[in-house]
Amino acid sequence: MGHRQLRLLRRAQTFMVLGFIASYIGSELIDGAVSGSVALGALAVIWVPFYQTLTQAEDMLAVVVTRWLERFPPTRVLFGIEAIDLLVTVAALVIVMIFPETALWVLIGYLVVVSPLPLFVDIAEELYLNDLGQFDESVVLRGNVLISTATAIAGSIMGRPLGVVLGALSVMVLLALSALMSITALLLRHFSVRQFDPSSSAKKSTDQESDSAEEFSSAKRARKQLSFWQRARVWRAELLSGGYLSATAAGFCTLTLAVTGSYLGIWIARGAQQTEITIRMSVVMLLLGITAVAVPLVSGWFMKRWSDAKHSLAYWVLVVATAGFILAFIGALCSQHWGWDRMLVAPGFLVITGGLMAFSFISSTARQAVLKTAQFRRVIGWVFTLSALGSFIGVWLGFLFQVVENPIPGLLLSGLICLALTAVARPRAAHIE
Repeated sequence: MGHRQLRLLRRAQTFMVLGFIASYIGSELIDGAVSGSVALGALAVIWVPFYQTLTQAEDMLAVVVTRWLERFPPTRVLFGIEAIDLLVTVAALVIVMIFPETALWVLIGYLVVVSPLPLFVDIAEELYLNDLGQFDESVVLRGNVLISTATAIAGSIMGRPLGVVLGALSVMVLLALSALMSITALLLRHFSVRQFDPSSSAKKSTDQESDSAEEFSSAKRARKQLSFWQRARVWRAELLSGGYLSATAAGFCTLTLAVTGSYLGIWIARGAQQTEITIRMSVVMLLLGITAVAVPLVSGWFMKRWSDAKHSLAYWVLVVATAGFILAFIGALCSQHWGWDRMLVAPGFLVITGGLMAFSFISSTARQAVLKTAQFRRVIGWVFTLSALGSFIGVWLGFLFQVVENPIPGLLLSGLICLALTAVARPRAAHIE
């Protein structure tokens, strides 16, 4: 594509990413306020597993949601979802103004009502980046680096902490600021579409149009004529084909991380004196936040430098994560049996987290850039569904294995899962039929 059109495309992507960040900050403000209410004791702790289970159950419906969203341009979906969020926020603000004593319950109701929206946004963002990747593969990497880094900063440093403070001071100001963020997001998304809209651009090549229109539509019509067992074979291909790009690999990745996840951080913090637990937990959270910011930047640099070696990069970051499990396992063993300081497990924990986050980033970026529209849409719904399912199973496995009391069994289980994932992702031709 021409230099001018490429410049417009990148500018449109920048506006779209900024719109996503503005929307994300608005959501994190309210999420942070409710989390602060739990910490203060105003809301029961049961809210945390309830809300996580609710969102994970909704994410498991990604296959169905993707099938429905396929008929609409991603930019229109993003604009529509933001408008819905704005209307719900304004309605919540009006209720709080009339009945201020219901403020906390209004925030809870808001989170429950809008809980399905992030799934729609995430899928639409994936489809949007895939559409951009049909024009220029490099913008997919650029977009993922911007989104991953900015959301880590916006969520951990800006949105949630500010939400905790505003939730305690004034819920009306909190909701008004969240509404302002939604309006900002709408304007930025509008500016983006005015610059360049990949779903309606006349510059798509003939084979891309055939891929997204004729091939995809005919594939759906043909699938309706298949028997149950034939459909099962198709589903098996969609779930397993593609190695590190497959939905199964994405599910194993979230499962591996969720088994230990936040439980291991709590176990490390509890190894300190009672007065130092909060400080140690803060240090662990800070290190995890730095890791979340650094991983997409470092992964993006490697992918840009070795653009033809995405598969090998995905494999080697899993090897690093597996080494992290070994390191953490040895540290936990020494702590449990010889009383060593639990902070010795932190380096292994960070290596595990960084390696698995890097694999998720690399595979997601490669999926958006490499797969054609029809291939991508056949896979992406299953990716979200299995990722949510893996996270759900992993969280409860970690609870059942009592990782907060003794992380050794959990580390052994998740380490074996990571080893299996590494075997699945070993370099070979990644092709989805």
